[in-house]
Amino acid sequence: MEICDNDVCLGLLYQEAVEDLAANKYETIGKEIELKRTKHATTQRDFMKVVQTCPGHNIVTFPHCPCDSRKDGHVILEVSFEKISIHACSTSGEKESQVKNFSLAVGV
Repeated sequence: MEICDNDVCLGLLYQEAVEDLAANKYETIGKEIELKRTKHATTQRDFMKVVQTCPGHNIVTFPHCPCDSRKDGHVILEVSFEKISIHACSTSGEKESQVKNFSLAVGV
């Protein structure tokens, strides 16, 4: 994905990515050194390029909720650019092994 050329937009995306990194919203295994090296205001574009390769980045996860198709269970909905995922979970929100993925075909 192309990183925008607008400096204000880049700054906002950078700040959000830094906050998400601090909140462990995506996996950084194997990229920790590169993220530390590029986590400066002068290297925002490089930092964003690394962040975009991290699993879990750009995924919106909604809170668990009851689901009619699961008698005594809930689901967690996740949306990304590639797919929509519905994860089975307990009533307390603990993910279970059952997951259904719906691929998003992006046409030009």
